[in-house]
Amino acid sequence: MAGQRRAGDEHGFTIAELVVTSAILLLVVTAAMSLLTAAQRSTSFSTRRGETQDAVRLAMDRLTKDMRQLTRFNTTWPAGGGSWTGHDLDFRTYTVASPTTPVRVRWWVSGTTLNRQEWRADGTSPGPVAILGSVTAPGAGVPDLFYCDVLQGSDAATGAPVPWQMTVTLTVDLANHGGTYSTQSQVQFRNLQIPQPA
Repeated sequence: MAGQRRAGDEHGFTIAELVVTSAILLLVVTAAMSLLTAAQRSTSFSTRRGETQDAVRLAMDRLTKDMRQLTRFNTTWPAGGGSWTGHDLDFRTYTVASPTTPVRVRWWVSGTTLNRQEWRADGTSPGPVAILGSVTAPGAGVPDLFYCDVLQGSDAATGAPVPWQMTVTLTVDLANHGGTYSTQSQVQFRNLQIPQPA
């Protein structure tokens, strides 16, 4: 019989072999995709964390530069000296826009945003500028933005107690992982005519 084949001559895979092979291949592809997704999330978080750290450093640099150049405080201090903490600081300082005449500058936290407002020499202001978002509210181990020990009778013009240095702490939330990033700087006031402790 010329047109017939015998059963033993047929080559190929059985349905059971195809199902088992497909299942194994599906498991391998699923595992590879899971690893790829985890790596992508980790890379994305690392990138956001790096960008957040850069933004915090830039905000801290700008804030401490303003503070190092300050000539007078508009913020009031506790009577009789002592320590002071807060999240709103108002002072007169030299800025890039006003390098020869001190102008009023205010830094404060509103909600979760660090803001800065600068007034011109004529007393006008273009308004506040949001400098940094995701600022962590103080409490539960997170310090206030500003901290200082106030000296007795230090201000040359008024005799009111003012600090000669201040600690600035910026703490921000890192998205999606529940962590925070914090940086701290000790600022000495270069242009404030006050006695420094021995």
